[in-house]
Amino acid sequence: TRLHKDCKFRKLRLAPADIEAIYTEVRVEQMAGHDSDGADGLTLESFALSLVIIAARAKLAMAKRRQPPDIAEKFSHLVEKHLWPCAMPRNSDLFYLMAYDPGMGKCLQKYELMLRAVFQSYSSMGIASIAALRSRQRRRGSADDGHKGSAATTAQRATLDVNGTEALLEHAGLLVGQLDSNVLRGIFRGIQQGPAAHAK
Repeated sequence: TRLHKDCKFRKLRLAPADIEAIYTEVRVEQMAGHDSDGADGLTLESFALSLVIIAARAKLAMAKRRQPPDIAEKFSHLVEKHLWPCAMPRNSDLFYLMAYDPGMGKCLQKYELMLRAVFQSYSSMGIASIAALRSRQRRRGSADDGHKGSAATTAQRATLDVNGTEALLEHAGLLVGQLDSNVLRGIFRGIQQGPAAHAK
């Protein structure tokens, strides 16, 4: 089975047939108890039970052990050494790691007021540019666009447009090297065109 292969259950001295047998046992018990409501596969409770059975039947290495491990130790070994690292690989993306860094929350909380003030300052640049654009449209006699402009301006208060982002990066000294104004605007165009491109 895929679970056997991905989670390296062979190291537990379990064959694919053993995993299939455990699945069948639990599935039959689940159907007998009418817990599945006709759905395919295992319910969450049945899946948890199957993991407990796998742990109970696993054969861990006995090196440097005076007595066999109990079921709690075997279950912990199953989760920590086989399920967590193999079936649930951690995201190695830099932004993901930074966003979920335990120390990041304390830093954001400490400087929350200042960060919000900076964000609002640069966000207002985008609001001003949108307001100017909508004002020109209204002067051309487009009343409908004027109403849409008001809604768009309100929606933009929680975001940074390309002008505000460019100013923020430039003032922070980050708009250097390969990241220049043209690249930044290209990134924004790609983000805006993404949903439309997928829809096609």
